[in-house]
Parts: sequence; structure tokens; C-alpha cells
Amino acid sequence: MPERAYDGDYVVQLLDETRDEVTRADQKAGVVLFVLGIGLGALLAGLIRGDWTPIDRGGVTAGMWWLGSIVLLGAVVSAALAVWPRFRASKSSDQITFWGDAGRTSSPEDLAARLDTQELDTGERRVEELWHLSRIVMQKYRFIRAGLLLAGVGFALHTIGAVLVYFG
Repeated sequence: MPERAYDGDYVVQLLDETRDEVTRADQKAGVVLFVLGIGLGALLAGLIRGDWTPIDRGGVTAGMWWLGSIVLLGAVVSAALAVWPRFRASKSSDQITFWGDAGRTSSPEDLAARLDTQELDTGERRVEELWHLSRIVMQKYRFIRAGLLLAGVGFALHTIGAVLVYFG
């Protein structure tokens, strides 16, 4: 019987690379969250200390500040969604194709019994895992990009508001 394309080392290599990419995406999202946390912490510190408030400025300046703050909050949510754990269900309740399926079994004996009745071979399982992990990586990077875009817009709005205060 000829070897299927997904039975070889190529799929194993792709799977390893995809797992590594999940880790890199989580690290990037963590950095974005960290930087946004510092920036938002500085803004909150200024508000709490009472030295200034955007409401005192009124008009366009306050509007820029509030709009920028809302957009920055969206950036934080987007970056947080990038690191949010993702779970998936198998196509069949009897299949054990990833750690979540194993964790849903009722006991080690149940897990062993279900593993004994597996219908997926190793190659098919690798293809399924590669597909799911690849989709997770793509989703993580969409959230990271959205978070970076929103952060840029939010910081630009805050900067414009600060310039209006300074020159206004």
C-alpha cells in the first residue's frame, strides 16, 4: 500500500512548527498586554491622583481622550482574546484526538477503553491536529493585529488630545 502524503515526516514537521507558532503568538500577545497595561496604568494613576482629568478640558479634547480610552480598552480585550485558551470538540464523542478529549473521560479506565477503540490512525490524527492548531494560530494573530491597530489608534487619539491641551 503506498504511503499517504500525511503519513510522512512532512506533517510531523508542520505540526511541530504549528505548535511552536502557538507559543510565539501567545508570547506576542503577552507583550502587547504588558505594554498596554503599563500605558493604561499610567493614565489611571494620573486620574486617581487627581492632578488632571479629561473632563476639565471639555469639548474636543475630552472627546478625544474618552474615545482614545475606549479604543485602548478594545485593544486590551483583543490582546486578551489572543491568549484565551481554546477548546474544541472531536467529531465523534468516542474519538480521542487531543488532550481535551482525554480530560473529558470519566476515569483512567474509561480513557484506556476509548483509546482501545480508536478508528483514526496516526496520520489522520496528525492531519486533524494540524488543521485545528493552524486555525487557532490564525485566530490568535487576527486578535493580535486588531489589538495593535486599536492600540495605535487609541494612542494617536490621546496624543492629539494632549497636543490640543498644550497648544489650545
